[in-house]
Amino acid sequence: IFMRIMTSNMWGDFFNNPTALRKDMLYRIYRKYNPDVIGFQEAAAGWYDVNIFWKLGEEYNFVGTECCNHTNSTPIAVKKEYTVIAKGHEQLKDTPDWSKAITWSVIEKSGERLAVCNTHFWWMRGTETDEVKKSMGVQDFTIEDHRQLRTSNSIQLSELMLYLHKKYACPVIAFGDM
Repeated sequence: IFMRIMTSNMWGDFFNNPTALRKDMLYRIYRKYNPDVIGFQEAAAGWYDVNIFWKLGEEYNFVGTECCNHTNSTPIAVKKEYTVIAKGHEQLKDTPDWSKAITWSVIEKSGERLAVCNTHFWWMRGTETDEVKKSMGVQDFTIEDHRQLRTSNSIQLSELMLYLHKKYACPVIAFGDM
């Protein structure tokens, strides 16, 4: 199956970086490159509020925007010419940040099938990480704790990919902010 896949870290609205100022620019980028599948990361509440997904909905079906009370930060957009066979969403285990998840979909066109997984792994240490952990009441992590979280994220994604490959007998592609 030939297709264009785009991954797009939208840079959520977590730290007073308003989405309204960026929505038109991102929309123009999506239209210019016209991907068949877009995997979004950091699609925080502000992105749902400015209706970028609704605007893209003229050409795309969405996977993951219907779940999680519009708090899924890793939704997927699939061109309407593809049929969504199956879909799902799961939080990354052992990760103290609700925005770290995997959204997946099995899509089909002209009898060809493909599974796609979009994710946003746990990030590195830094001021923003410390602010998120503090807001969630999580203690500071060591460098080794961060390595273990990213390893755990990788294992979870790999297990999901293997499951999708076996269940749907198709290739699986993963992308996102890893």
